[in-house]
Amino acid sequence: MKMAPRRLSSTKWISSAMGKCSTLTLFAAAFVAVGACGSSWPTRGDTSRVLERNDEGRVEIAAAAPEEGVMLQVFNWPFARITEELDEFSRRGYTHLHVSPPGLSINRTEWWARYQPLDYRVIDGPLGNEAEFAEMNRKAESLGIKIIADVVFNHMANPDFARYDTRYTDNPEQLYYPDPNTREAYGLSILFEPEDFNATGCISSYNNRIEVLYNRLCLGFPDKGLPDLNLNRENVLEAQRTYLDKLIDLGVDGFRFDALKHLPPEYLNVVLRDVDRDSLLIFGEIITSEDNLQRNIGPYYEASDLSFYDFPLLFVMNRAFGPQGNLRELIDPESFSVAVPGERSITFVTNHDIPNNGDIFSFLRFYDTADEHLAYAYILGRSTGLAYVYTDLGTADGLDSNDYLNAHLDNTVAEMIQFRRDVRGTSQIYLWEGDQTLVWSRGANAFVVLHKSGSSAFNLSQVQFAGLEDGVYRDRLSGFEFSIENERLAETDSAYVLPRRPAFFQKVSN
Repeated sequence: MKMAPRRLSSTKWISSAMGKCSTLTLFAAAFVAVGACGSSWPTRGDTSRVLERNDEGRVEIAAAAPEEGVMLQVFNWPFARITEELDEFSRRGYTHLHVSPPGLSINRTEWWARYQPLDYRVIDGPLGNEAEFAEMNRKAESLGIKIIADVVFNHMANPDFARYDTRYTDNPEQLYYPDPNTREAYGLSILFEPEDFNATGCISSYNNRIEVLYNRLCLGFPDKGLPDLNLNRENVLEAQRTYLDKLIDLGVDGFRFDALKHLPPEYLNVVLRDVDRDSLLIFGEIITSEDNLQRNIGPYYEASDLSFYDFPLLFVMNRAFGPQGNLRELIDPESFSVAVPGERSITFVTNHDIPNNGDIFSFLRFYDTADEHLAYAYILGRSTGLAYVYTDLGTADGLDSNDYLNAHLDNTVAEMIQFRRDVRGTSQIYLWEGDQTLVWSRGANAFVVLHKSGSSAFNLSQVQFAGLEDGVYRDRLSGFEFSIENERLAETDSAYVLPRRPAFFQKVSN
């Protein structure tokens, strides 16, 4: 998302609410997502709740995820380049690729321009044309990799960028899409007219749910913002449904909805009415902390079957892995309503907004690269959520830094992904719970260690490896080996200590 808006102009959605949510709060004749939808999630801060433990007194978390595998966001990569790298992605264990919006957008090369659409009917632009998009999907399918396309349905392009013949004012005549030059270049008819948009007005407070749904996202005066589509109009919905059908016909396996919190929860079931949801992975972006999970994600969770970026968990991880953080917060965050339930959670360490939106999301960056690797180890080593990795093309692509240039080539992350594939379907049982260290098993012959302290190492001889088979275990990340005998380190290996880093151990021999 790059500064994008939402608004409804009538109460039509109120009377046609869909999904599981049965309680709606009405304010100013509109749906207001303020935690009105009932939820089975516990309330954050409920001191009566304690960690649930099995008969052996250990926290055990069953495997649950929207889909099996690991998703890679190939941010702002041209389709042809993705096609060239598909064999490498497959070799490294990626099962899903999240690609940037393929539809026709403004004629600019900056990454945020892909989030300013001109027309849904054409796939063309800096990332490639329809033929290249189709070929990418074809080869991905042959390798068993799923393509997830970014979708921008909240708004259309700012006319300042869409039209170069006039300055954007509030003149309704400027709200014809696509613009005249684009219509002539592609032989298109008019897709949207002024009446297909909501009234002008910028969001002034993100704490005002009415404004978030009804007003435009703007960069500040004199910017008039991104024209906000009126989703009560059937022709708008039909154009969006047709676009989704087109992408499916071209081979995509799912969608990521941009700026989801600016779209009404009930809209999702309406626009996805004719989509075979069982065959697609669909998730959305709602940026919110763990304190506001129920208020901001809850209504969407209850009203649809979408999955969600686990921003609440990202907030918790950022704090837990920080210099003053406590790893105990990460033992079972879902049970305390500070993470999205695992079967609908997309767990991630960073995505395109965090490093590329100036200082807006800089607070979500991890303290250092070591903490970021620990965070990747956590999401790739745990039993819940669909893990998500980010890579981009760096400053050569106009991005803010080279911090994630070709990050998918990180061999440490590749080893974590292979571990995740090997232990899929197994539960996660905590063997050690500490402020600075967590240890959990995955099945009977694999376990993970996270140690965050830079001032002291962790001696593995302290751990009782309950439920793990005897044998020789090797750390996939360092190559170190030791033996477990009767659920303890063998006496000859009792001095082994782990410095500040993760470890992924698997049994290699008896």
